[in-house]
Amino acid sequence: MLHWDRKYRAKFGFEFVTSTETWFSQKILDEVKARYENTLVVKLDIAAQEEFKLIEHGLEHIWERKKDNFTCC
Repeated sequence: MLHWDRKYRAKFGFEFVTSTETWFSQKILDEVKARYENTLVVKLDIAAQEEFKLIEHGLEHIWERKKDNFTCC
């Protein structure tokens, strides 16, 4: 995994981003290898989509906590 992380950073200039909810090493490694073949433009588009998913998930989590705080007995 470290080998592919270094190759990915060298090619694109930033770390690999994924919004997967499972942290199976092989699945992530397969995804890194597949995305490594992309052009920078394609990679930036995918990274933006993945970042959006992470932000959206975080906001949903915050919203649920806020809703729980305002639930009346």
